[in-house]
Amino acid sequence: MNTPPPAQKPGIIRRGQKKPYHKATQQEVERRVNAADAMISKGLTPTEIHRMFARPELGGVSWRMAEIYIARARKRSLDAINRPRQELIADEYKTLQEAKHDKSATPGDRVRASVAITDLLGLAAPKMVRNELSGPGGAPLQIQPVPKPEINWKELEQVQREMLGLPPKNGEGDVKEIEQAINIESTNQ
Repeated sequence: MNTPPPAQKPGIIRRGQKKPYHKATQQEVERRVNAADAMISKGLTPTEIHRMFARPELGGVSWRMAEIYIARARKRSLDAINRPRQELIADEYKTLQEAKHDKSATPGDRVRASVAITDLLGLAAPKMVRNELSGPGGAPLQIQPVPKPEINWKELEQVQREMLGLPPKNGEGDVKEIEQAINIESTNQ
């Protein structure tokens, strides 16, 4: 019973927008929430669901709008179960406790059940991601002082004169002459 989406009116481009805006009808919203529910039940990751919603077949919706459809689908699933979230957590906890204390379970299964209980109850310490830079072979980075360059002002002035087409000067240079040449060149351009 997949019916094609109804033909849409041309969207409105509002100030600051790049693409036309089209407000979804209630039928489109319902179809998208159902699609999100189906994708969640198939085990797609949130990123995969966002990519699917970005396709034109599902309206080419934004990341944020896809997130709203996913949240509505999850809420609908919880409402369909007709049990409070705390009860669902308690049932899962009970199942994991039984798996943890099962005599026929392998030690690896018991450890996984214990870790799952910790995650379920939110008791795990926050996971910190730490990236450290290192040199070749994992050695520490070599820090070297950068020498301050010596500026030869006379050579710099001669280079400026050559670039501006002024004749080279022996001895002390005239800064005003260079400034005038720069001003003349900038007005000619």
